[in-house]
Amino acid sequence: MKTKTFLLLCLFSGIGLTQLSAQNGKNGNGAVTYLYTCDDFFQPVVNNDGVEIDYIVGTVTWHIVDFYKDGYNYYSIGHGKDVDIHSNYPPYETFTFSGSNAWEASSMTTTRHFNLKGSNGSHYIGQVLFDLSNYPLIKMSVEKLVCPGNDK
Repeated sequence: MKTKTFLLLCLFSGIGLTQLSAQNGKNGNGAVTYLYTCDDFFQPVVNNDGVEIDYIVGTVTWHIVDFYKDGYNYYSIGHGKDVDIHSNYPPYETFTFSGSNAWEASSMTTTRHFNLKGSNGSHYIGQVLFDLSNYPLIKMSVEKLVCPGNDK
């Protein structure tokens, strides 16, 4: 019994003293993860002719992972899920949202891929490019939009 207790003590001590690189984060190498709630989320929906056909607003919660090397945040990814998303245009559909962003520190742009499904049958899948070079002013352009099963 003493041997088993000693081995378990060694095992738990080893686990407790081990430093995982994913836990160093901002002070070294590794990753830091956190949740961010964006209360002023917006997503214009533009057709191939450049005409805005919908404008989605609301609250989205993002799960962010920041990657660090030598204390420098060089890459971030985010995955978003809706909390309260709706159209600003009649018939004021509610939407489910899933999306992802990726950002490299060496680039002043980030791309969002999104999937929006409306309560009245609207469905938008797309890609938006954000230009952050004049931050806090952000230029946004819809790069791709598909409306499967829509008549819009």
